[in-house]
Order: sequence, then C-alpha cells, then structure tokens
Amino acid sequence: MNKKKKILTSLIITIIMISTCGLVFADNGETPNVTLNMTNEFTTTTEATTVTIKLGYGKVEGLEDGALVSFKGKLKYDTSIFSEVKVEGLNGYTATYAKETQRIVVDPKEPTASTEIANITFTLADGVEPCSTSVNFEIEEFTDGTNDFEFTNKEATIKIEEPQTTEPTEDDENNTEPTENPETDNTGDVNNNTNSTQETNTKPTNSTNTTQVTIDKEQTPGKENQNLAGEQQKTSDTTTAKESIPKTGSISVKIIVALFIIVGIISIIKFKKIEIE
Repeated sequence: MNKKKKILTSLIITIIMISTCGLVFADNGETPNVTLNMTNEFTTTTEATTVTIKLGYGKVEGLEDGALVSFKGKLKYDTSIFSEVKVEGLNGYTATYAKETQRIVVDPKEPTASTEIANITFTLADGVEPCSTSVNFEIEEFTDGTNDFEFTNKEATIKIEEPQTTEPTEDDENNTEPTENPETDNTGDVNNNTNSTQETNTKPTNSTNTTQVTIDKEQTPGKENQNLAGEQQKTSDTTTAKESIPKTGSISVKIIVALFIIVGIISIIKFKKIEIE
C-alpha cells in the first residue's frame, strides 16, 4: 500500500515539475511584440497621377523562431479624391485588396524588423482640387497564431497643392543691323552686302508626376520622408483579397499542460483501481 502511494505521489510531482518547466521554457523573459508602421504625412500636387504610401514592420521582439505573423484591416479614404486603389506586396510578402470591402489582408510570413511589407497606390480623381485629406488603416486582426498583438490604427495625412509654375524664359534677341559695304568697279556698279538677323527661342516642357512616399520606419514625431518621381503611372484595381487569415504558429503551452494533467488524472484512476483490488 505504501509503495503504491509513493509511486502515485512521485508521478504527480513529476507532472507538476514538467508543467512548470514547460511554462518557464516558454517564458524567455521578453513579451512577444510586433508593431506596424505606415507613411504618416506627405505633400503632393494636383498634377500627380498617383500617390503611394507604404506599410511595414517596425519592432519585432520576443517571437519564437519560425513564428509567422499575419494581419488584416480596412482602408478608409475619400472616394471623391481617390478613384482607385492598388495594393502590392513587397520583399516576399503577399498582400491583397478587396475593393468591395476595402480590406487589406497580409498572409502569414516570418516578420523582419524595419521591413517594408506593401505599397498602397491611390489614383487621384480627375479634376481634383487643392485640399488636405487623410487615409486611415483600421487593423482588425494582428497575430502569429498564438499571440494577438496590440491593434494600433494608422493614419496618413495627404496635402494636395497647386503645382508651382514658372514663367517661360526667352533668350535675348540678338539683332545685327544690316551694314553696307559699297564697292565701285570700273563701270560704277555698287554691290551691297547685308547681314541677316537670327532669333533663338527656348520653350519649356511640362510633365506629370507620380508621388512616391517612403515609410517612416522609426515613427519619430515630426519626421517626414518625401520623394517625387518624374514619371506618369496609371493603376487599376485588379486584385482580390481573402476575408480571413490562415492561423499559423507554435503549439500553445496551455495545450501541453492540459495533456499532462489528463495523463495524471488517468494514472490516478488506474492506481485507485489497483488499490481497491
């Protein structure tokens, strides 16, 4: 009888120790945390065909090796200012956009700190007037399958201004007064040589711009990154997005602990049957 009790006690202690070790192993002293960045402010002109803002990862801390992170959220923007939206994944990330729901879904992938994830390109509506507007990204889900990260909605402020115009310049006209060089021959004829006048005009050329804005990776207050590229780009929304994120990630420690507890209960029941017999 005493021998059975000792075995049962040892088994229970072993289960408790394994469960405790599992929890200690899972807690590496650093809370898992991943943050998102988005271009926060920039200026463009009414001549621009498109404007592009960027999504990217900021901090990546405390994740287990091989953990895959995914997220989804909705875009909010003024449809009278922007007529179309196109989303394109960057650096191996897959990002899709559903026009009907205005939802962006980024598929699971191991995150890297300070890495750009996607371009969000907006086409300016025809005849847009100078104004100030904003684009909001409201995050709905942000997870690695085990940990749910804090939802922080992002906002980009966009100022659309009149393009700066410069008056066309012209080179000064160089006029040469005609000169006469009379020459008298034996018969009294006079030959006159006249210099011709030439004019050179320079005319300016115009081009339309595409505004490309880089992400503010450090999210430093008051910091703005702006780039203007001199090429015209027309975009169309041909992408469709999934409405849900595939769940991936490590097996929860809670499941492991629950299995040990179940094994312990079954063992206790078996030992009780032996004791009764």
